[in-house]
Amino acid sequence: MLKKILFTITLCFLLVSTTLPSALAVETTPKFHCPAPQTCVNLVAINDVYEWKPYPTGKTGSLSRLSTYLNRLHERFPKTEVLFAGDLLSPSSDSQLTKGLHMVHGLNALGIKVATLGNHEFDFGEKGLANALKASQFPWLAANVQVLPNTTLSPSQIKPYTILEQAGKRILVFGLLTTETTQLNTIAGYVTIKDPIETAKTLLPQWIKTEKPDAVIALTHLNIAEDRRLAQSVPNIDVILGGHDHHQLLQVINGVPIIKLDSDARTVGHLQLNFNPIEEYYGFMLKRRTPIAEWHYEVTALTPTDFPEDQTFEAKVLEKTSERLARLDEVVGTLPVTWNVNQEAIRGVYSSTAQQIAEILRRYLKTDVVLLNSGGIRGNRIITPSLLTQRDILQILPFDNALVTLTLSKAQLQAVIEKGFSQVDTEPNWGGYLHFSGVLAVVNPKAAVGKRVQAVLDAYTGLPLDASKTYRVTMNTYLAEGGNGFDILKQYKDAQVPKPVALSETQAVTLSKAFKALTPQALYEATHQTPSVQLLIQPFITQSAI
Repeated sequence: MLKKILFTITLCFLLVSTTLPSALAVETTPKFHCPAPQTCVNLVAINDVYEWKPYPTGKTGSLSRLSTYLNRLHERFPKTEVLFAGDLLSPSSDSQLTKGLHMVHGLNALGIKVATLGNHEFDFGEKGLANALKASQFPWLAANVQVLPNTTLSPSQIKPYTILEQAGKRILVFGLLTTETTQLNTIAGYVTIKDPIETAKTLLPQWIKTEKPDAVIALTHLNIAEDRRLAQSVPNIDVILGGHDHHQLLQVINGVPIIKLDSDARTVGHLQLNFNPIEEYYGFMLKRRTPIAEWHYEVTALTPTDFPEDQTFEAKVLEKTSERLARLDEVVGTLPVTWNVNQEAIRGVYSSTAQQIAEILRRYLKTDVVLLNSGGIRGNRIITPSLLTQRDILQILPFDNALVTLTLSKAQLQAVIEKGFSQVDTEPNWGGYLHFSGVLAVVNPKAAVGKRVQAVLDAYTGLPLDASKTYRVTMNTYLAEGGNGFDILKQYKDAQVPKPVALSETQAVTLSKAFKALTPQALYEATHQTPSVQLLIQPFITQSAI
């Protein structure tokens, strides 16, 4: 267990959530040091990185800027190890062409020591994961992931833990993956995911007995609630380095620091663990594992000004990547408005940007309704009116999902939209929050789950949908197959006769074609004259200009 704690921050980003002991002394400048007679171990943590170089170039973060940071850090602390807490292969524009292998080559070039599996490592299926694991020059961890027999994956490719040795210390690092992955990806047939907390409770004592480590780090891809449970329930963990939430966090739960960074390496965390030889002596005499004397933690924002791109690193990635990615710079059209595709502007809240994307698709496809799950819309930036390239489109809609049109009744469509509001209060980061065009939903977010959608109307006339008619509702195949927990959509799809046929193109390809095909006037109308599609009753009626 950690004894003395020293915490440092380098300017840059506020901690989204900080829960620290009252005795903690917060320093205003970083004072990483290793005073005699202490022994110190230096680690760097990152998580949820999707871009190998910043697009556009002025954007904060990316593996390229991280390379610049690491080059400088290694001048101060040459033996610093880099740990990655999951989500690498997807989504990004480039991943559509490389199936994420260029990101693996990026981690190889950075000299990453160890990574844990994230849910996006499964985006390209069994074959995609197998190719990524084979190309990796570092171990992937996930103690609660079991590889099933008769697959192309080898059980040895996903390890439960590894031992890092630095400054004469043995650090046991074990990995855990959230069971949410089973809802976010199709993994049936090649892996199963067990409860992460129960797995750690059962296996960690065995590993400690066998390896006799000086410290234990949980490298997790769990949500923050799961990380808290891990800290509260499993003894002998010294630090939890996590991912998945896309928020910068530092919390100390049950004496265990939980550290998470945001996404795309916009910030990077430097952790130093200091060991005291006097405590080591008493630890040996008492026959127990040595506590860490103190720890230091520093957060740095990888801004374009302070951390320029590393051209040498980028050249190494391109050397290993067969695709040349040139077509990503093709201009597909002109965006007449500003689009905010930051995650916090898309998930759990009405988004005019997401609605306009849905409306452009609806007009091009000449369908009645388009549904978009918020988790499928990415980018994490604000796009001002400008020429849009293929890369821009793939950043916004990065997943390799085709579109499919189902025929739904008024009642079925309302049930689907109801599902889209079912978890907005309990899981604000939930990717199943729906954006749509063509219909207007009258919603009471305070009502009981299952009774929140009061009515579904035609978005243009304001009239109720006709219960005697059916409506063509277009969505991606991920939703239609029950992704994000939409089992109701899978039931509707499977029951339809004849079976619906998926369009042969992905959402991104269709959106690119829509920008090319629609007239400037049609694009203007889709982005300026589209009626709001939510009428919120909370507790009074207000038009959804939020």
